[in-house]
Amino acid sequence: GNAMAFELGIPALEGLLRNRYVGRTFIEAGDRSLKAKRKYTPVREVLDGRKIFLVEDSLVRCTTLKAIIGQMRERGNVKEIHVRITCPPIMAPCCYGIDMASIGELYAPKFAPKAYDAMLPAKITDKMAKDVGADSLMYMPVESIPRCIGFDRGDLCMACITGKYPTRCGRS
Repeated sequence: GNAMAFELGIPALEGLLRNRYVGRTFIEAGDRSLKAKRKYTPVREVLDGRKIFLVEDSLVRCTTLKAIIGQMRERGNVKEIHVRITCPPIMAPCCYGIDMASIGELYAPKFAPKAYDAMLPAKITDKMAKDVGADSLMYMPVESIPRCIGFDRGDLCMACITGKYPTRCGRS
């Protein structure tokens, strides 16, 4: 978020306090929404009446994001929330070691029928923004991942974002 704010010439302020005693909600069982609400506390003195960018690293099930936005609206009194996600949409589960979710639990496939190399169409991201309670929502495009880290696309496993598994493990 700080790098984005620097590039845009806007202040980067910490408007959420993270409770370090709440674990990683995307891999935990049980009531994720309750844990997600306890994970962050909005700072009203920072957020009150502001238009904000909320930068999220990824969006798997969307439990935490919905909780954060709800808390920011209710307790932080923000004017607008614009969500930017630094990972392309997670379109498929990972069978290579990250226990993230089954296909039915993933958020993006409920809105996007397939992975897009470029930006998701606005009609899809507009529906997602409305669903999470944000004023806008944008993901990084799939094509940006290899470019950002200096790898050729063929040298990376991107099965969770493209749905194309490099081995039979994911295809069966």
